[in-house]
Amino acid sequence: MKFFSFGRIGQNLLITSTISGIIFIAYVFYSFVEIDRQFSDNSILQVRVDEVQTALHTLYESLLNEESGQRGYNLTGEKIFLEAFVNGTEQYNETSKALLMKIDNQPEINDKIKAVIKKGKYWHDEYGVKLIEMTKNGQKPSVETIKQSKIAFDNFRQSLQEADAVAGNLRNTYRDKYRGKISDAQSTLFLISIFLIIVNAIIIHRQTNSIIKPVLELNNSVKAYTKKDFSVGIPQYKKADELAELIKNVNTMRLELHEKFSTIESLAELDGTTGIYNRRYFDQTLETEWTKAKHYVKSISLILFDIDYFKIYNDTYGHLEGDRCLKKISSKLIELFGDSSDIVARFGGEEFAIILPEQNEELALTKAEKLRKAIMELKISHLHSYVHNVVTISVGVASMVPTNGNRQSSHLIALADQALYKSKANGRNQVTQHSDTTITNIVRKKHLLKTP
Repeated sequence: MKFFSFGRIGQNLLITSTISGIIFIAYVFYSFVEIDRQFSDNSILQVRVDEVQTALHTLYESLLNEESGQRGYNLTGEKIFLEAFVNGTEQYNETSKALLMKIDNQPEINDKIKAVIKKGKYWHDEYGVKLIEMTKNGQKPSVETIKQSKIAFDNFRQSLQEADAVAGNLRNTYRDKYRGKISDAQSTLFLISIFLIIVNAIIIHRQTNSIIKPVLELNNSVKAYTKKDFSVGIPQYKKADELAELIKNVNTMRLELHEKFSTIESLAELDGTTGIYNRRYFDQTLETEWTKAKHYVKSISLILFDIDYFKIYNDTYGHLEGDRCLKKISSKLIELFGDSSDIVARFGGEEFAIILPEQNEELALTKAEKLRKAIMELKISHLHSYVHNVVTISVGVASMVPTNGNRQSSHLIALADQALYKSKANGRNQVTQHSDTTITNIVRKKHLLKTP
């Protein structure tokens, strides 16, 4: 019959499973009713605690959304923050009602939950709503009011943590009771397990004499594959059984993994946020281009630039918008430099780098200034920048011909970084070129003033 067509290895395993199953059925029949009852009782209690803790977490998130919306509206006056405040208020009220219903049968935590809800409502009424109304009326909250608001919110948070701790203790109490009641069943299960292990060991020992060697060889092969060494072949196995099929499948996996890891290694050179080359690839490429320039006595240039006041941009618009800003600038870099031998990379954070192989000072300076203008022309709004009402960059350029001395590629980075520092120190939104002998600044004063 097809039902019993498991092969030689499968037939032996079937016998072991059948014996183990019969013994386990006898044990399960003996202990099922008691274990099921204890498990059900404990599960109900655990679910109740889970629901309370989940509701506490939701309560905290709701008030945190209110606080974030209030603070964002106070800082920016943007109405979108009011939506977060209103949504948080609605969620807080709904969760409070649900939570009060859940604790009717749990007097151990009743008072703690009510205290949490009361303190959250106090913050909402006394500070959240009032601070928003002050901003709507054009009033600026005093430092003392903001301080008291923070204290009230911290009191809510501390009360919530205490309630959560009580809920956690309840969970432990329920669990301890459950463990005590099923200890006898565990002891019996242990003895039965030992017996089954002995039975299985006897049967498995009979099988290992014929299959242990290829299994060990296969294990060594798989270990090599985990270390990305796909040159190790599969073991030779002449029998036509399940192990032969397994070895064949492992070989298929080896070939597929080899192909996939090759693809992954190429993706490891890219920055996850922007899609351009990352710092690791930049360092490797700069060293390669430096060596070429040194060998052929050619000029090599480097452009480093920072987004001006990017931290303020993130604080104003949020990190998601910050990532979108980085992507827009990266797309512009690809548009400007993607069709040439130049290499663009994310140097770190909001800092980018462009390697210009075999390009002199004049060409590097021209490209840097073109880049600065192109970023401004993207017209990415940056209303709280101290330079301009759109996103701008500060640029440092360095050019040199490597000599046979002790200079390394890091010297070129240092020169470009010094030039970048000069651009920032002189007011930002400008290009500074630093070579071995001169420093040249291109300052666009008309861009240093904010426009309406």
